[in-house]
Amino acid sequence: MFHSGRAARAVCAIVLSSVAGVAAAADETVLVTASRVDESIDDALASVTVIDRAAIARSQARTLDEVLAGVEGVNVAKLGGVGQPISLFMRGGNSGHTLWLVDGVRIGSVTAGIPALQDLPLDNIERIEIVRGPRSSLYGPDAMSGIVQIFTRRGANAAPSLRLTSGSNGLG
Repeated sequence: MFHSGRAARAVCAIVLSSVAGVAAAADETVLVTASRVDESIDDALASVTVIDRAAIARSQARTLDEVLAGVEGVNVAKLGGVGQPISLFMRGGNSGHTLWLVDGVRIGSVTAGIPALQDLPLDNIERIEIVRGPRSSLYGPDAMSGIVQIFTRRGANAAPSLRLTSGSNGLG
């Protein structure tokens, strides 16, 4: 005889195990910057930090340099007040030894020598991959200290938005 209690438990066990497998697969972060192919963060040989949209929101940072200042192995220097150029130093290297990519495209400045990172609004950033250590064999001499790749929001996540702020001392 087949008991309905055993059948119900068997069905529940099968359903729960498949849900747990889907949840485990959803938690696995996929990188593309470290080796230029899709790989999980656990399989990456490089020292990598991924900052997703939820972490950016939790940080309550107002600018990109505030988000990056909390990452280990990364030092951020501002060259003045709000809206002035910032420099990023990874693993003791020069700021010019860090490669910056936005959606896979190299960014930089012809005049200042460093990208205008202060002009990237956090609202348009979906996630940031930071690879510490030399990657010049894959990306060229710009990546001697590491790589910072910024993925922007797309599709439904990239809805237009408006933000108003106010402040004192001429800061807004």
